[in-house]
Amino acid sequence: MSRLKAALILTFLFLFSSCFLAAPACGASAVGGFGLRAGYDPDPDQFIAGGQLILGRALGFMRFMPSFDIGFGDRLRSYTANFDFRVIRLRPPKSQSALYAAIGPTLVIWDYDRKGSNTDFGATISGGLEIPMGRSGHYIAEVRLGLGDAPDLRLIGGITFWGG
Repeated sequence: MSRLKAALILTFLFLFSSCFLAAPACGASAVGGFGLRAGYDPDPDQFIAGGQLILGRALGFMRFMPSFDIGFGDRLRSYTANFDFRVIRLRPPKSQSALYAAIGPTLVIWDYDRKGSNTDFGATISGGLEIPMGRSGHYIAEVRLGLGDAPDLRLIGGITFWGG
């Protein structure tokens, strides 16, 4: 992997972690939660693992939810930074579960097992289901559809803490 690609990865990891570490200084309303996620990408055939933050509201109706995923398999690694804005959240009557939709830009670095790398930029539309787990968070099931040079399809499951 080139030094430029490594620098980009480290920059995104730094920005992602600094948002989480600086959140207590921003007040309780700045961070709604954090989570762990894992899933599958059928093309390329990869297992995906990563984390996400649930940050403050934007424009009163959106919530900023960045995530970072690493994919393993098919003789390559993928490093994906998603900058999602959750724009719709529907809760059926008499239910604690909620359906959601999100959209946002996506940066992907493909690392081809010591044979070079490629950086792509696109967008992702996602939808999912949140199922509460007591007062401490939610389980999530999510489908992500890529636009442009983002991965075409990803199936994600995860857990978030502190609500959301």
